[in-house]
Amino acid sequence: AQMALRVQQSGRTGWYYRVLEEGEVQAGDALQLVERPYGQWSVARLSAVLFDKQLEPGLLRECLELPLVPNWRRTLEKRLEQRQVEDWTSRLHGRSES
Repeated sequence: AQMALRVQQSGRTGWYYRVLEEGEVQAGDALQLVERPYGQWSVARLSAVLFDKQLEPGLLRECLELPLVPNWRRTLEKRLEQRQVEDWTSRLHGRSES
């Protein structure tokens, strides 16, 4: 229960990889970083902007220049446009029963 809240509070988002060539991997195989075109923007830094509910327009515009997943892009675009942070209550705590 409350997994979204636990993940957000921990700051741990997991690992993000892109498959360049299909194949099989197994325990002990080496993974090699080929390139990091946005080296100054780690997942942790981007998550901090998103989850710390940043509203600074310049920072949001800089984030929107990155190749974001669609839901993160929509969230940041809306935040920049409306100059307010979205309500995350139901996402983090579930829907309250009335």
